[in-house]
Amino acid sequence: MQKQKQKQEQYQLLKQGHSYQLSETLSVQLIRQSDLADIIKMLENPNVNQYLFFAPSPVEVYEAFFNPIIDNTQQAIKENNWPDSPTFILRDKEGAYMGMIGITPAMMLAGNFEVGHQLPEHAWGKGIGTLGCQFATTLAFEQLGAHKVSADCYASNFGSARVLEKKQVHSRRASAGLLPTRRRFRRQAVVWHDRQPV
Repeated sequence: MQKQKQKQEQYQLLKQGHSYQLSETLSVQLIRQSDLADIIKMLENPNVNQYLFFAPSPVEVYEAFFNPIIDNTQQAIKENNWPDSPTFILRDKEGAYMGMIGITPAMMLAGNFEVGHQLPEHAWGKGIGTLGCQFATTLAFEQLGAHKVSADCYASNFGSARVLEKKQVHSRRASAGLLPTRRRFRRQAVVWHDRQPV
């Protein structure tokens, strides 16, 4: 009971814009305007953007996409609410950018969310994607009223595919498979909560 109360207090601080300690070396915080330069730098790396359908793109495209998310996040913090699409920035103890995690509601499907993550190349292979996605999935169920959370990646993105496999292991009921896309196959994992859809 005490652990649950402590977790709720940590979620409340996170919702107010404070950082949340994910591990001894990694913290997470809602996106801020000052994070945008690190995000753009990551998205400009060809080794990263080869796995993203929206990259590479001009800086103006990234700004047009992320600025409304940042604005909505700042408004939500002022109102002590979760943003429409919570986007979290991961940083190490020294404050170095280690990636981002997003939780996006599925349009017209209340309680359905998609979790996505992008990590800079220096953060690959360290378990950060797995830790971040587990955090985001748990938050979606415990704070956002999710009854279904899904994630996918290009089949050629073996690191992200491994994150999905690990995520599947941590769920009671899950399905995974390959879905065709225009460019290549995508892996998908779906996690259902034990609650019935609302």
